[in-house]
Amino acid sequence: MQLSKLIISIALGIVNNIIFANCVINFGGIGYNSFLVENKLYYSSEISGKDNDKIFFFNIVGNTYISVFDTKLNKWETLDQDAKIFLKSVQNLNFMDSLNEWITDRKLGKSYTILSIFEGMLIFDTVNLELTRSASNPKNLFNQFSTTYTDFAQIMLPNSQILFIGGKIDEKSQPMNDILIYNTITDTWQIMNTIGETPGERTKHTAVLITDGRVIVFGGISNSLPASPEISTLDTSKTPYEWSTPTIENPFGSLTLGGQASIMVKDFMISAFGNNVSESSEILTASENKNIYKLDISNPQKYKWSLFAKDIDDTPTPIGSTPIPTNTSDSSFASKLRLIIIIIVIIVVIICATIFVFYKRKQRRVKNTNNRNI
Repeated sequence: MQLSKLIISIALGIVNNIIFANCVINFGGIGYNSFLVENKLYYSSEISGKDNDKIFFFNIVGNTYISVFDTKLNKWETLDQDAKIFLKSVQNLNFMDSLNEWITDRKLGKSYTILSIFEGMLIFDTVNLELTRSASNPKNLFNQFSTTYTDFAQIMLPNSQILFIGGKIDEKSQPMNDILIYNTITDTWQIMNTIGETPGERTKHTAVLITDGRVIVFGGISNSLPASPEISTLDTSKTPYEWSTPTIENPFGSLTLGGQASIMVKDFMISAFGNNVSESSEILTASENKNIYKLDISNPQKYKWSLFAKDIDDTPTPIGSTPIPTNTSDSSFASKLRLIIIIIVIIVVIICATIFVFYKRKQRRVKNTNNRNI
């Protein structure tokens, strides 16, 4: 019985650690966040912990229940536990107050989401399991009648400041040259006026941070049309921050994403899910993007798009756009890698089966010997 368990564990371990390259996707849509843990990329709509070691899921059905997935051990740590019991300190338990996504300070393990212009930030300490509210809010920076702030892109800088880029307050789009900043250390707010090639207003876009201090803003919609330009960079190493428009090789053309998830992995920005907003005037009725794209930023003078993973339906490239080529060397390597993995799995299964047969034969011999002795 123990040997059978061992064989199953070995097989599961091999399958669980296969890295699928050049894969196909059969789902898409909006509402995903991306977390990088070692060489694994997780997509979820929930909160990540310190160093992305855990993902916290909140289920609100009457009461609030919390489940925790350990990304290091690859297992569930907690399932559907009452938040009042699970959390050590609670100042505001109503997670549904916020319409916005969370952003996590990976160094401290604290996650933040803006509730409204009047209420400030909701703060979840994933290490000490404390849920609190900020003492400050940015209402003095806006019109006295301003309330909700949504559809922006947010980024956490190394100095623990959160930038809120674009989006809309109530139903009014915010200019991209006015960046709302929240200092998580001092619990203070400010607006920085930027310079340079300011991009057009937008919502449903993403922002990722590069190691040199530049922020890449990608996609989104503006007045029911694809936002322009599709990609802009904000240099936060300068004061004031400066906008610029990079040169792009093989741009999307008529294919523009909104509500996607983007993340930096070494010299690549990986963008997945979201909707193809160029196909519809409303993001919620646009078709789901089922491709995953990567933007090579290793050359700061020219960024290069390529296809990282494709839709299982193999949707054709929209008319008027430039095809995004797949790296053939990556594809060849992926095919060889899959073949090697399959061979290894077959060999391991044969070895385990052989061991199992010898083990059973040995058991039978021992049993026969004991019967003769009796």
